[in-house]
Amino acid sequence: MSKLIALRSGPVIPYELIELIIALIATEDDIETLLALALLDHHFSWVARRYIFSYIPLEKWKYQQEEGGQIASEAEQFHRILDRNPGVAAFVHKFDYVNDLKNSHHAPAVFRRLYNVKSFTFGFNDYEIYGPRQANWNTSISAALRKSIYAFFQGNSLRSLQMLNIADVPGILFELLPCLEELDLHSVTFSGWKNVALNSSLKVPEGKSSSGDPLKLKALTMRRKMESGFAYIMDAKRRNGRHMMDYSQVMAAHFHIEHPDMVSTFLEFLNRTEQLTELAFGGYCGEFDIKNRFTSSLNPNSFQTLRRLEFWHMVDGRQYDPFAGLSYELAELAYRARGAVVLPLAEVSIGIQVDTDGACDTSPDVWSQLDIALSQPKNFPHLRTVNVKVTIYYCRGAHLENLVQELHIVEKTSFNGLRELQRRGLNFSFKVTKKPV
Repeated sequence: MSKLIALRSGPVIPYELIELIIALIATEDDIETLLALALLDHHFSWVARRYIFSYIPLEKWKYQQEEGGQIASEAEQFHRILDRNPGVAAFVHKFDYVNDLKNSHHAPAVFRRLYNVKSFTFGFNDYEIYGPRQANWNTSISAALRKSIYAFFQGNSLRSLQMLNIADVPGILFELLPCLEELDLHSVTFSGWKNVALNSSLKVPEGKSSSGDPLKLKALTMRRKMESGFAYIMDAKRRNGRHMMDYSQVMAAHFHIEHPDMVSTFLEFLNRTEQLTELAFGGYCGEFDIKNRFTSSLNPNSFQTLRRLEFWHMVDGRQYDPFAGLSYELAELAYRARGAVVLPLAEVSIGIQVDTDGACDTSPDVWSQLDIALSQPKNFPHLRTVNVKVTIYYCRGAHLENLVQELHIVEKTSFNGLRELQRRGLNFSFKVTKKPV
């Protein structure tokens, strides 16, 4: 029987209906309405605050002026909430701490209170593209904060971890995360567990590091400035000598390739994973070329699972293949799979970015290679969407008329096969946009 709730104003509402209403509002991220509902009745309050406090982002740029003119950071405010109502900690499932070092003194107390977090984002300073240098784990972060983070990792069963702009993170931290499934890194470097000076205060409790088996990741993202960090986690070992990570079950992967050294690590990853369904990668001209390398590195098991491919390439000269060999590799992928498996690839998104006041090869023959690879009916029979977008970055006053005109000619003459498939239901688009810098 449904539990009936009588509001102070009189109406009787089934408790299950209250839960459904609040859950629906929560999907819209309508915090103001949730807060209003929480004030109606203690039953509404109990349900609503599960959602209100489910995600706590503590960010350096958010402050609030309090009575008396004092300014309090979000970390300080949330610390006070936990002091007044410790039960709130049970509702926090997603926690972001992206802050600056000078305001980190309230963080240790917050980290020690949380015990039910599944998703955690951690970083310092501004982590945008042109942000400042990394914070060093050992010299920039206080001992109290490091100790609290160790305890936080030990006390929560994290499934998702994002780290931003930190140098010399001790690799042993991963031994505290036996449930980790999603890893997202931006400008992070690691130090090995053998460095006693870094890790003497960190002990992995019995049973917390599972059986010493590698972490079975399902999603991996390597953002900018990750050439050395990516190489480290691909080869990282546990103290028992086994690999730290098992990549065979990764289904979604995202790579930003900024350095030639990262290409070989990326190709090694492709060989290790066996059930990729989504792959996104890209980089700069001159830094990587995947021709004669991509398909031969892709694990054959992923031939049968890869459904979505996203690729982007920054070019600044006509001497570079805008697709960095991808057109050739798509044709090669179809050739190798022919007669063995039916490729499930359904969506291809390609972004070509022309660097500031740069140039791009607009030869119709070069662009038509992509059309030939994708439009052959036996190559990718499940293909439903192909999006190609060219973005031209320029300084104000630059003359782009010739380049834009050449790209419009490419659009009209180089995609005849995909245009024909479009008439049969394929979702195909080719767009040229300009962006001032």
